[in-house]
Amino acid sequence: MIRVVHVINTLAPGGAETLVANLCAKLPGEGVQPAVAYLFGDATLAARLTEAGVHVEALSSGERPSPFALCRLLQIIRTRKIQLVHAHLVYAGITAKIAARLSGTPVVMTRHSAFEPKANTFFYRFDNWLTRRYAARLVAVGEEVRATILKERWMEPDRVVLHRNAIDVSEFRPKHHQPSPDGAYIVGTVGRMEAPKAQEVFLEAVARVRAGYPNVKAVIAGDGRLRSHLEGVRSRLGLDTAATFLGSVTRKDIPGLLNTFDVFVLSSDWEGLPLALLEAAASGLPVVATDVGGVHEIVQNGKNGWLVEPGNVEQLARRIGALLSDVEMRERFGRQARAFVEAEFDITRLARETAALYREVLNSRA
Repeated sequence: MIRVVHVINTLAPGGAETLVANLCAKLPGEGVQPAVAYLFGDATLAARLTEAGVHVEALSSGERPSPFALCRLLQIIRTRKIQLVHAHLVYAGITAKIAARLSGTPVVMTRHSAFEPKANTFFYRFDNWLTRRYAARLVAVGEEVRATILKERWMEPDRVVLHRNAIDVSEFRPKHHQPSPDGAYIVGTVGRMEAPKAQEVFLEAVARVRAGYPNVKAVIAGDGRLRSHLEGVRSRLGLDTAATFLGSVTRKDIPGLLNTFDVFVLSSDWEGLPLALLEAAASGLPVVATDVGGVHEIVQNGKNGWLVEPGNVEQLARRIGALLSDVEMRERFGRQARAFVEAEFDITRLARETAALYREVLNSRA
């Protein structure tokens, strides 16, 4: 078994963190023994990893990174006889690459997004420098992410590999769509209440849709720093009784929640290759999503969903309304979305590709 430690900022239920949890649960079947070290803070996904037999350790004891996190990671590498370090996200990436360098352990880095709002900060640039200097491979989670890396020209093309994001499709049951005589449909989204998700645009679009479908309800599953702001937006739009904020939802509850939706909406201003969108597609949901990042790699416009311009409330509302008015379109889009994700984005494929990459890196050093 190849012994690998994945290093990530937190184990909060975000996209990168969920991908790591899903991947680590499947890697033992490919001859890899994974462990996970998280830098600080939220450990929501730790129980799921432990249940899957994955060793989990915190590098800090509080809500902020500890100055001793690097020493702790070096200790984990030594005591668990780690053969390869797999880094994720900027802050954990810096710690992981320094530890890998000091311990003489090869390191692989995954880039989870095509765009970062802090791209010109010292930490982001330092992480890129460390990746270019020390990482054996840089993994891109989608075509758009890979294209962005190559366009920036800070990493040699032959060291950048494409491993598209993936989910365990078997966890999701496809929805069978039915017409609603009173138009009581649910339009929902799943994501952190943070600026990149642009959920204010989602709420504004739902308010417009309700002009034609007054019984439509909106649901946002997720929490974050913008919750109070979004509560204000909800009140301003007159959606206090029509829009429900569920807060954080456990991973095991996501499949059931998605089956209550009639349409899934992604209103983000930027994305990598969003897992929430893959999960919605696996649930047989028609999708309306902004054409940002790698979203177009999942949503085939007019075939399994609709793509709209980011920030365009009118266009978003029009596409949502079109799906609500046509049950046959919802059923067709949902069926094709499920089939596409089954064929292209299942976690078994990603586990196989990742294990092969580890062997390639280790063999090149032999």
